[in-house]
Amino acid sequence: MQENHSNSFNGLMTFLSTTPKNRLIIDLNGSMEKEGIDIGLQLASALIECENPSMIVGNVIYKLIQEHKALDNKIGYYIALKNIGILFEPTLKINMRMLIDSVSQSMTLILNTSGKVRNNTFYFIDEESGITVSLAGMSYYTIE
Repeated sequence: MQENHSNSFNGLMTFLSTTPKNRLIIDLNGSMEKEGIDIGLQLASALIECENPSMIVGNVIYKLIQEHKALDNKIGYYIALKNIGILFEPTLKINMRMLIDSVSQSMTLILNTSGKVRNNTFYFIDEESGITVSLAGMSYYTIE
């Protein structure tokens, strides 16, 4: 079930109240104003001296998410990620679809990033970047 709304807090609360499979919020303009983790900085710091970062990156990401998850009385447990470009770094071999799907099934995942969502596809930065994640089959809410 895909949900795609924009600029409506009431719409967001309606989306979350339907108990969607995924609790994914793509915040393209930073309007949610939720405290987030700078995943780029945190991940780069954690992997800086690692000889083969792709071997441990998944564990590091999940540890960071657990350490930085927060509780909001309206949306429940959530993690807000900003500066997500590092997650698309080819050398890290992160399966972004699997990461997004997994995290957003256990808590609300807020991606505070620039990009575009069209036809169940998230385009990081813009459609010309060539960096995409298929959202097909996922429930998500877009704030533009």
